[in-house]
Amino acid sequence: MNEKIIVGGGMKYPLNGILSLPDNCCSKVPAVVLVHGSGPADMDESIGANKPFRDIAEALSAKGIAVLRYDKRTKIYGKQML
Repeated sequence: MNEKIIVGGGMKYPLNGILSLPDNCCSKVPAVVLVHGSGPADMDESIGANKPFRDIAEALSAKGIAVLRYDKRTKIYGKQML
């Protein structure tokens, strides 16, 4: 199950994100935050048709682990941050 969220809501540079939760999640579960490398990137860390962060999130949530991914600030607000 995926929930759309806002990371940093109410702040100067809020970011769209997705919290991927395990199916039938009804208690506390382990969680990870996927952190981007250098350069601007979307929440899926898209490289052409490949979306490695999405694939990792789907695989981990299928194993009972919640995953948070978000658009990188420099991807969304790069020009404003110069």
